[in-house]
Amino acid sequence: MVLILGLVFGINSLFATIFAISLSVLTTSINYEQPDFKLISEKGVEVEGIIENKDVVITTMINQEHPIKITYTYEVDGIQKKDSIETMSLMTVEDWKVGDKVKVKHYKGDSIIPKAEPVNLSFDFPFMAVIFVFLTVSIVGFSLFGWVVAGGLKKRYLYINGEVRIGEIFSISLVADSTMYSLKNRLKICYAFESHKGEKFYGESVSSDLAFFNEKKKGDEVSILVSPVNERVNCVVDESIMRKAIGIGVTR
Repeated sequence: MVLILGLVFGINSLFATIFAISLSVLTTSINYEQPDFKLISEKGVEVEGIIENKDVVITTMINQEHPIKITYTYEVDGIQKKDSIETMSLMTVEDWKVGDKVKVKHYKGDSIIPKAEPVNLSFDFPFMAVIFVFLTVSIVGFSLFGWVVAGGLKKRYLYINGEVRIGEIFSISLVADSTMYSLKNRLKICYAFESHKGEKFYGESVSSDLAFFNEKKKGDEVSILVSPVNERVNCVVDESIMRKAIGIGVTR
């Protein structure tokens, strides 16, 4: 069940990552550099411009209202220039019509309409906050999935390659194993065994084999699997789990 939850979480995190990347691209596309309104207002050269188009920007909403996009033309040294702004100065531009003349200021290739301050479309903070949240979820999800898979592979290696040893039980207790669908009782078996060097190691396993509770008691021997690589990695021989893990049966 934990593996399934880890897999689901990992897949969901993958979609969260894709969504976060999409948001990042969107942020980049809409966070274009706006003209420096204050600088151009102070240093810009004023010329006469003509409004070419006026549209409502329906894809953007600020304080429950849509900005207005004003497209205009103006001349610099006999060369006609075309520019546009998006503004929330709604009252100011309300009566502006296509063909109307408007004062424009330009400076170093940029221009503004002094009476209509451009809206700042930078969404760095909210978008980056959302991206941060999704990336955090993704990292947690993939970490959980990786941890579950690594744990599963580690146990599978132990079931296939582990050395069967004899340990001594020093406690057996019932524990509740809660899953998404049910509440099951399992056994927590604590045991001790000697390493090849004569050291005493302690271990514990959770087993679904409830027969242990009736058949075994403190001081009894129990078969355990010990990793040939690291003797501290060990578990009780659990026939039901091993069948699922490697598709074989073992005799306790």
